[in-house]
Amino acid sequence: MQCKQCGKSIGKRNASGLCRSCSSREMIKALHKRAKGKKLSKEHCERIRVAKLAENNPMWRGESVGMHQLHTWVKSRIPKPKKCECCKEVPPYDLANKGIYDRNLKNWEWLCRKCHMTKDGRIKKLASFSSENAIKMNKRRWG
Repeated sequence: MQCKQCGKSIGKRNASGLCRSCSSREMIKALHKRAKGKKLSKEHCERIRVAKLAENNPMWRGESVGMHQLHTWVKSRIPKPKKCECCKEVPPYDLANKGIYDRNLKNWEWLCRKCHMTKDGRIKKLASFSSENAIKMNKRRWG
């Protein structure tokens, strides 16, 4: 059996008489024909967009949102300043929360890496860790 449109050989059980590529083209044409001339106005598109914002969106997770998506959400709402909000010297790289992990934008700030690590207390940990490792390495090496 051969395809009605392109002449490729197809299986005997094929009811449409079209090969896969021709039948998918026909389906796409039919869908476009059905939707032809039915464009939504800008106002209607805006009403649909507003109706699905925040809590009305079926994918909204509320306060059970993950860390990465919460940071993405906050980044889209707080503009990145030219300088760090703490030291006002270096461009900021990190969006840091001030202790409370939520959607309240007052609890977030843009910080450079050094200020972020200082506020989190990671600089002290890093310094103590590196000095402890140096002591351990010396003890291993020199007995």
